[in-house]
Amino acid sequence: MQTTINIRKPDKLLRSLAVMALLLGSSSLAFADRLPEESFALARMAIEEAQEVDVDSSSSSELTMAETKLQEAIENDDRGREEAARRLLKQSMLHAELAEVEGLQAQADASFTAINAALVSLEAEARRP
Repeated sequence: MQTTINIRKPDKLLRSLAVMALLLGSSSLAFADRLPEESFALARMAIEEAQEVDVDSSSSSELTMAETKLQEAIENDDRGREEAARRLLKQSMLHAELAEVEGLQAQADASFTAINAALVSLEAEARRP
């Protein structure tokens, strides 16, 4: 059984850094009547990155929460509730990041299991006369 691990490409790293910069910076920024579209785009990118990790069932609930929070943020922004929209956007991005990390952890666990099984097999082979 061969397991493939996703390794972040430089552009993904830059997107992740942009998402984190928004998370850190948006708490101190005061936006006008509505949040900038870039805020929503960054949340969408965080969700897409989590989806690219081949999310399994252990992290799919976090991904669902990220999508739900993003939709709620959009609705709140449309109603002029900027503070609620900003808070929901942060939550959406955090859920997306957690889904991505959980997906990567699941991949690492699967790789570890496969490597461990191969090692046991090699050790058994080495003991044969």
